[in-house]
Formats: sequence, C-alpha cells, structure tokens
Amino acid sequence: MKFGGTSVADADRIKRAARRIVGKREAGMRVVAVLSARGQTTDELIAMAEEVSPSPDPREMDMLLSTGERISCALCAMAINDLGHRAISLTASTTPPPAGPRWSIWPAARTRCWLRSCRMPGRSPWASAS
Repeated sequence: MKFGGTSVADADRIKRAARRIVGKREAGMRVVAVLSARGQTTDELIAMAEEVSPSPDPREMDMLLSTGERISCALCAMAINDLGHRAISLTASTTPPPAGPRWSIWPAARTRCWLRSCRMPGRSPWASAS
C-alpha cells in the first residue's frame, strides 16, 4: 500500500491510513505500506538545503529527504500499534536484503521507509516473502 503526502498530512490522516492498513491485515493480507513525507515536508526540507548550499551533495539530499518519510512511518507504526497490531518502521539500511526475484524492484526503494504490519509474535516479519 502506498500513502502520499496528503494522505499522511496530519494526525487524523495518519490514523486513517493506519486503520486502512490494519483493515487489510485483518482481511488476511500480508501488508507492506510505503509512506511519503507529510504534506509540504519535502518542499520545506529542499528549501532548508538550499539555504545552506547552492548545490547540495546528492547523498546528503537523500539523507535529508528521507527524514520526512521516516517521520511518517514512525507515526503510522505508532498508530497501528495503538490499534492492537504490531508494526515497525523500516528504512533501507534497517531492512534485510532482498530475498530472491520477487524483490527485483528493491533498488528503486532505497530511501523509502517500509512499514510491515503483522501479528506473528516471536516470528520475524521477513521470514517469508510469500
């Protein structure tokens, strides 16, 4: 599931996204949600970078812009946990490596925060890619 900036722009919208994610999980689906930065956060972060550098380093821009997505993911994970499900927010650096051809599009998501909602106590949410 993908949620754009408008879908997570405020607390009520994050809670609505969390309810949608939980609804899919309760319907028996295995869920991975990708969340964008909230509202105008990306534009604000770009403006900050331009205040300190006329040509920001691409790696540092990647690090900076990922912070907006990390905020959205952490807040949504909190909302999902409050709904009685276990959720964790992940980044490319905290996510296990791809597991076979099913994950062939993985490199395109290197700065995205991944959110995995599951009810499998004691089991790694990444134990199976099916």
